[in-house]
Amino acid sequence: MGKIILWASALIAIMIFNACSTSEEINNLDSISEPTLAAFQFGEPITTKQQAVIAARLGINASRLHFVGEPRAVRVEEMTRKQAEQIVRSSNQGAIDATSPTDLPVWFVVFESIYHITPPGPDASPLPQKHGCVFVILNSQDGAPLQVGGEIPCPTKQ
Repeated sequence: MGKIILWASALIAIMIFNACSTSEEINNLDSISEPTLAAFQFGEPITTKQQAVIAARLGINASRLHFVGEPRAVRVEEMTRKQAEQIVRSSNQGAIDATSPTDLPVWFVVFESIYHITPPGPDASPLPQKHGCVFVILNSQDGAPLQVGGEIPCPTKQ
């Protein structure tokens, strides 16, 4: 009986360890080559953190937000749209795509970097650079961005 409890405890500990993002695991997501970014195709389900980071980077690349240097992924987590919306609202960033179901599986990706935003218009000058965090919310089913580039407080280091 004691061996069963020991094995069950070890199995639970391994499952918990594997479910959590470690700093090392997230750091391994930061150096994504240009060919890897270019090869990514939207339309397929996002099943890994690496795919989520790649899709989020491409979503930002298509927006008016521009990173200065390489961004650092500081949070990559799969959740429901409702959970992502709660995080966004708690940061006073308003609502996200309200047309998708609240139970829609999404990836919530947060990058820390120096960045600037280019205002709309052909003659617009980029706004001053900032250092901080921005988030991207992706549909897990096809990788499509639901919201790109919202500013959010950076997660505290643990």
